[in-house]
Amino acid sequence: MFALAQLLVRSPIRAFRRNDPMYHRSMTKLLEQAVETARSLAPEKQDEIARLVLLAAADDQAATGLTAEEEASFAESRAQAARGEFATDEQVSALWSKYGL
Repeated sequence: MFALAQLLVRSPIRAFRRNDPMYHRSMTKLLEQAVETARSLAPEKQDEIARLVLLAAADDQAATGLTAEEEASFAESRAQAARGEFATDEQVSALWSKYGL
């Protein structure tokens, strides 16, 4: 879970060491740009990004685990679904519009 977060704060000199497991020398330019952009974000945002990257890479480390807050949120969502409480089409459209979707 913390692999990308650790990479974000490591010294660039150390990142280019040949045997450093935290840096893969064939990283794409886009991924390098994403990491550079993430450096300027708040630690909480960096952690969110790190979790997403690790999940996308099918990493089975702790990133797949949920925080207590996330567990509670999902439990509430499941309870709402069990009660048949779903968002209306209008509510979904409004949310999508908020994010330009």
